[in-house]
Amino acid sequence: MLKNLAVAVDGSKSSEKALAAAIELGKALSASMTLISVAAFHALPAGTATAVPVIHDAEIKTHTELLARLKDQVALAGLKVTTVLLDGFVAEEILHYLDEHPFDLLIMGARGLSAGQRLFLGSVSDAVVHHAKLPVLIVRE
Repeated sequence: MLKNLAVAVDGSKSSEKALAAAIELGKALSASMTLISVAAFHALPAGTATAVPVIHDAEIKTHTELLARLKDQVALAGLKVTTVLLDGFVAEEILHYLDEHPFDLLIMGARGLSAGQRLFLGSVSDAVVHHAKLPVLIVRE
């Protein structure tokens, strides 16, 4: 039975649709929900002093505010909800977190960048679908 749902959120339209679907599913199943967001690493341009990925404080703040807003939205729907803010490479961080924490289902959005690409998942959702060890529900925009 699906009682422990994970939802990957990033503030995009597809993420909002995924959360709406997760709330409906969560209410129907009386499930608890964990919202996962990743403040992504940004590679510095070649030739800069350091060649390590960086996370900007503004991005962490944006994801923290996003999780707080969405947590309130889920709680208002009557579901038990927790949030997790990770930092790093998005797909890798989501997959690592899912490996370490048991969930029954991951729900996430997928974005196509053009009409021709709408047949394909976004790079993050594609990586997660292919490597996750649990069922993944993809909600399209």
